[in-house]
Amino acid sequence: MLNDWKRAQQRLPNYTQSQQQNNSKFWSKPPPGWIKINVDAACVPGAGCVGLGCVVRNESGAFVKAISNVLMINMQAREAETLWPSSKRIFESDSKTLVEAVNGNGGASMFDTIAEYCSDLLKHFDEVLVNFVH
Repeated sequence: MLNDWKRAQQRLPNYTQSQQQNNSKFWSKPPPGWIKINVDAACVPGAGCVGLGCVVRNESGAFVKAISNVLMINMQAREAETLWPSSKRIFESDSKTLVEAVNGNGGASMFDTIAEYCSDLLKHFDEVLVNFVH
C-alpha cells in the first residue's frame, strides 16, 4: 500500500468524462482544484449494523479528513454504500452497483431510490465524478 501511495504522489491523471468507470486498481490523486473522497461500507449479516468510513484527500494527495461511523440498522451492503451525505469532488467506491446507479443506470428497487437520492444530492456540487475502483 505504501508503494501504491508513493506512485500516486508522482503521477497526475488526466481526468475526463470517459474515466467515470476507470476500474483503477491503484489509488491516484485528484487533478488540481479537486478533492477525492474514497468511501466504503460494510455489513455483517444478522448483526443489525452497518460500518461506514471515508477518507478525504486534496489535489496533492495529502490527507484532509477521515470519518467512520456505525449505524444500528439492518440493510444489505449495496444499500449501506448509499448512505454518504452530500466545488469539485471525486467520490470513489468499490461498489460497482452503486456507482452505476448513481451515474444513471438504476432500476426501480429501494436501493435504486436511495441511489437516485444520492445522485440528486450530488447535483449541489459544482463538478462531481463518481468512480468505481477495486
